[in-house]
Amino acid sequence: SFNQMTGDLQKYLDDTVQKQKDLNKTTLRLYQTQLNPHFLYNTLDTIGYLILAEENEKAYTAIENLGSYYRASLSHGSQKVTVQEEIKIVTDYLDIQKLRYGDVFEYHSYVDEDIADKSILKLILQPLAENALYHGIRPMGIEGNIIIRAYMEKDNICLSVEDDGMGMDQEKIESILNRREKENHFGLRGTIERIRIFYGKRDCCKIESSRNGGTKISFYLPAEGNR
Repeated sequence: SFNQMTGDLQKYLDDTVQKQKDLNKTTLRLYQTQLNPHFLYNTLDTIGYLILAEENEKAYTAIENLGSYYRASLSHGSQKVTVQEEIKIVTDYLDIQKLRYGDVFEYHSYVDEDIADKSILKLILQPLAENALYHGIRPMGIEGNIIIRAYMEKDNICLSVEDDGMGMDQEKIESILNRREKENHFGLRGTIERIRIFYGKRDCCKIESSRNGGTKISFYLPAEGNR
């Protein structure tokens, strides 16, 4: 009877763990489906603006960049891409935005060659770049800069997006990290949750910011393995 009880308990625990894994995968897919249309709508809006402004060559370039973005971001259904591919996704996005807001921002990207071929969860940087542009730089009314970096820090791959825009106070930062923020920053909150689910890592995000002092958001991913 004791052996039977032990076996039943183990089966219950195994089933519970599997159900949690399935739930996590479902939640991960949900965040993904929310993110892609959000970006697509904004991009189509940009292309529409260019067509109305009779900027046909720029509109064609935007469509080309959009195709490149989706080829990389869909990645044959995989949740992972290489670091270099992730950088390509976000620079395609920013190239599209520069066609409309060319006088609003410049961007620069830096990648540690040693981690260029490392696999990571995809679509981490694009939501951060979007927030940097729309919530950081554009409200300032002057040209700003977005800096993207990918490098090793101890045992983690660090991905960061930095801007010199509006910034935010500590209360806003804590609200985002603790999932209390209800408006804006969906891409940031969703990305934090995706990383927590995929890697099983709660302490994955660092936000450095101050009012009118810009913002730097860094994600720390295990260099090897994931859940």
